[in-house]
Amino acid sequence: MKTLNLLILGICLVAQAAWGQPKPAQAAYKKAISYLNKGKLEKGFALLDKALQTDSLYREAWYAKGYYAFGGGDYPKALQAFNRLIGLYPGDTTFYRYRALTYMYLEDYPKSETDLRKALSLDATDAGTWNDLGYLYYQWGKPQEAQLQFEQSLKIKPNKTAWYYKALVQYDQNQSDQALTSLDNSLKEDPRYDKALRLKANILTDRKQYGEAVKLYDQLAANGNLAHPDDLLDWGIVYYKMKKYPEALVYFTLPENHRNALLHYYAGLTHYRMKQTPEALQALNKAVQYADTADESYAPLFYDRSVVRFQSGDKKGAVADLLKAAYLMPEVLQRRNMQGDTIDLLASAPLMLKGLYSQKQLNAARAAGYRDRAEALLDTEDGEAEALKAVNQALRMDSLDADSYFLRGRILYLTASYPDALRDYNFGFRLAKGNLTPDNFYLRGLAYFELEQYEPAHEDFSEAIRLNNQESAYYYDRSYAAAALGDYEEALQDINMALGLEKDDFAMLLVRAGFYNEMGRYKDALTDCNQVIRADDANALAYCVRGYAYEKLRQKNEAISDYAKALRLDPQLNDARIALEELSGFGAQGRKGN
Repeated sequence: MKTLNLLILGICLVAQAAWGQPKPAQAAYKKAISYLNKGKLEKGFALLDKALQTDSLYREAWYAKGYYAFGGGDYPKALQAFNRLIGLYPGDTTFYRYRALTYMYLEDYPKSETDLRKALSLDATDAGTWNDLGYLYYQWGKPQEAQLQFEQSLKIKPNKTAWYYKALVQYDQNQSDQALTSLDNSLKEDPRYDKALRLKANILTDRKQYGEAVKLYDQLAANGNLAHPDDLLDWGIVYYKMKKYPEALVYFTLPENHRNALLHYYAGLTHYRMKQTPEALQALNKAVQYADTADESYAPLFYDRSVVRFQSGDKKGAVADLLKAAYLMPEVLQRRNMQGDTIDLLASAPLMLKGLYSQKQLNAARAAGYRDRAEALLDTEDGEAEALKAVNQALRMDSLDADSYFLRGRILYLTASYPDALRDYNFGFRLAKGNLTPDNFYLRGLAYFELEQYEPAHEDFSEAIRLNNQESAYYYDRSYAAAALGDYEEALQDINMALGLEKDDFAMLLVRAGFYNEMGRYKDALTDCNQVIRADDANALAYCVRGYAYEKLRQKNEAISDYAKALRLDPQLNDARIALEELSGFGAQGRKGN
């Protein structure tokens, strides 16, 4: 998720005083705010809870709880507070906006969108809410939709925030000319607006207009808006790119006792350019200490430290850093990042370290990097295509890596390429030479099942269970394989085992109800369906499965009612449609129970 460095919702917390609440509640609230403002969160939240125990409708206390929880990154606690506030004050757009931002931080973008649309339905004239919605779409990766919201905000009234975020989206879309125009409009509204000045300085630096960028940092400093250490990093980078290394070093080393990895990294680069190798290594070591060593964006740090380590006489450490860099970002060996952009590195580490490592080592590191990138991409929305590209790169580096074949098999399965998935799983099995995990068997079993090869699917699920008998999914899918083979007694045993591991799982209860229907145990099917409907009366499938049980029990009216309800909830549920037509006298063929 992109960093949100300014809360768009620009509202202040309630005043210290509060009226209309019992005195004990007021006293606890005022003390809580005092503690929270001093950063003593545990005491502050405890006192807020005390105030709310005295008066559960205390608006300001709930608001403070949500506000400070949000600011402290405790989003579940913030969500609890804003849910309560919306329940108490459903017409207040502020609480919908805050809950929307909370959902956005939790990366639940659809719920965030719903809340902002609700706020706009209550008040469509608030430019700030349109800005919130635009920022949500920006985070969501929908730049065109984001721009539409900022334009709507500007129609209501010219405002610096909409122009700034419009520029941010344009900048991300490589539209730097348009971004500069938008920033100039933002600065017309507020010439001291620090966010617009920073972004404009970054764009000018990208365009190598270093002198103009320096002027903007001078202006930020004069306005008192330079925040340590990020602003000093950006200011120093301008001088670094101008090759004014002593000036750059001033800004990189100005903050004291900081934990900013990039400041230490650029200090190391600057020392190296000034031929101060010991100081460079010391700074780079600190950078590694504070960096996220699993983040691929830090690959240049390890690459450059390998150069400095080699020149410091640490050949073994230099090779380790080169391999780490190759793993984090395999493209770094071509002096590129994963987007294909050129990276400015200190020297050619592979050439410098030639003879100290093997090509096999380097290929293995790069293959692992591509494979882990593919794994990460699978966790993103619609990431299968990019994940497939990454794992194919891994296999180009190492064509005999079993893990890469298993991973590609997963990706192909997710894209419904079942024969290709099975081919890769089988190749992975041959390469693994017995070193197999329960998931290897389970995933291959899924591919067999989709290809209607139920016996080998059943065998693979059984082996997965033998290796790990505490995974509900293994029993769940073996129950389907057993049912497909006509063994409903085993299918029932397996779904019961799955339910023992995942109690009250509605999907599993409906599967069991379907098995009961197939076995003629219609009253048992009714029991499971009733349990699901009591908990979720909008579950269309539950009504469909229960309708089948009623039909077989010759309770025609109840069956018709359930099939009709299922169709109202889900008009695409064809089983319910066909059944309803048959019972209504349009008759046709028999049906399955789920």
